[in-house]
Amino acid sequence: MRPLACRLYPLQRDRWDGRPRYIHASTGIDCYRNCPTVVDQPHRTVADFLAGNAVHTAEEAHDAYHAMAFGLVRRALMLCDVPDSGVTRDGLAAIIRHAGTLTPEGRARRLPAPWFDLCTAPALEAGVEDPATFIEAHARAISAALDYDDQCSDPGCSATLLVLMGLHLGNATGSDHEAMAELVLRPALE
Repeated sequence: MRPLACRLYPLQRDRWDGRPRYIHASTGIDCYRNCPTVVDQPHRTVADFLAGNAVHTAEEAHDAYHAMAFGLVRRALMLCDVPDSGVTRDGLAAIIRHAGTLTPEGRARRLPAPWFDLCTAPALEAGVEDPATFIEAHARAISAALDYDDQCSDPGCSATLLVLMGLHLGNATGSDHEAMAELVLRPALE
């Protein structure tokens, strides 16, 4: 299965105000050098282009990873409610804002190697061909690792790992780190 980025090229998909949007890639990206014939393609509407490139399943996977990224941040936010955890909404927002300004490589260096591997290349047995099953299994693997890792018994450590993984996965789906920071700063619903 071709990745979504390849199916969309020369369009890019990101999120604006929580919804996916498509933008035309600039001529300065590597894909133009690797696929120069793209400029010779017929002009089409975005809807026709998307329909012709069978992006629906890949978009669902993209959206599921976006939801997973925010889910990781929400799980970190739940640690604010643990008595004497030392985890605060302001502290989480500060971590998100700082880590959100780092390059993907910079964030990756802050994740311990086993967590980076789990975040980016999980060893999952089944469902690799079905994106929805794969992403569900990926989310369960991360959750199980957090629940059973002795190194993450400290709520602050767990919250930081959750936020870093959420940002790392979110970056690939066009998630805005400021939206994640705003999520943790929003007052809890009564």
